[in-house]
Amino acid sequence: MVNKLEDAARWRAPGRLEDVRRFLNTWEHLPRTGQSRDHLPSLARDGKAWERRFKSVRRPGQNERDELTALRVGLRRAVEDDLDPDWLNARLRAAGLAIAVDRSGSGIRYVPAGQPTAVTDLLAIVVDAIADGTWQRLKACPDCRLVFFDRTRNASKRWCQMSAREGGRACGSIAKVQGWRARKAGARR
Repeated sequence: MVNKLEDAARWRAPGRLEDVRRFLNTWEHLPRTGQSRDHLPSLARDGKAWERRFKSVRRPGQNERDELTALRVGLRRAVEDDLDPDWLNARLRAAGLAIAVDRSGSGIRYVPAGQPTAVTDLLAIVVDAIADGTWQRLKACPDCRLVFFDRTRNASKRWCQMSAREGGRACGSIAKVQGWRARKAGARR
C-alpha cells in the first residue's frame, strides 16, 4: 500500500508526468519517526498493482529493479535540489534512449536501443517534461519529502500543505512555527 496522502488531487501532475511523480513517491519518508518505507519492490512484484498505479510505464522485469531504485534516487535528488544534466545525460546514454522524428515531422518519439523498459519509459517522460517546462514544477516537501506538482501561478509552493490534514500534520505550518520559535529564542539571548 502506497501512502494515501500522496494520491490527493491537489498534488497530481499533468499527463504522463503523474506517473513519474507517483514513481518518486514509492519511497515514503515518515517525519514523525525519521524512518522511511520503500513501496517499489512490492509494486514491481504485483503486476496488477503496477498497472493500476502507472498508466504509461511498463511493468519492470526482475533484473530492472536495482536500476529503477537508482533512477528513483537520482530523480528525487533532481526534484529536491537541482537536476544535474550530466547525470541525466549519462542515464539516457546508459538506457540507450534515442530521439526519433516521426515521418510527418510533427512529433518525436523515444526509441530505446534494446527492448523498451520501465526505465526507458520514465526517462522519456522526464525528457518530455523538461522540454515542455513542467519538470520544474515537480517539488518535494522539505519536511515529509512528498513529491507534488506545484500549480501556483508563480511556482513558489514550498511545502505540500499549510493546513493540517489527517493525522494532524501540516508541514508548512510546522516549519513556520519552528522558525518563529528559533527567532524568538535567538532574540532572548
